[in-house]
Amino acid sequence: MSNLSIFQFDSLEIRFVEIEGITYAVGVDVARALGYKDPNAAIRDKVNPEYTCMGKLPMLSSKP
Repeated sequence: MSNLSIFQFDSLEIRFVEIEGITYAVGVDVARALGYKDPNAAIRDKVNPEYTCMGKLPMLSSKP
C-alpha cells in the first residue's frame, strides 16, 4: 500500500488507498456516506465481487 488519503463528505470521512498506482475508495466508507444502515451488506448485495478486494487499513481514531 503506497498511500492512504482521507476526504470529508459532509460530516463523514471517506478513505482512499493507492495500490500500484490505482486509487480505490474504501467501500464501507462510501456506503456509510450514501446512507446505508448496514454498509457491509450493501457492498455484499450490490457490488459485483469482481470489483472488490480485502485489505488491512489503518483505523480511523480521534485518539492520538
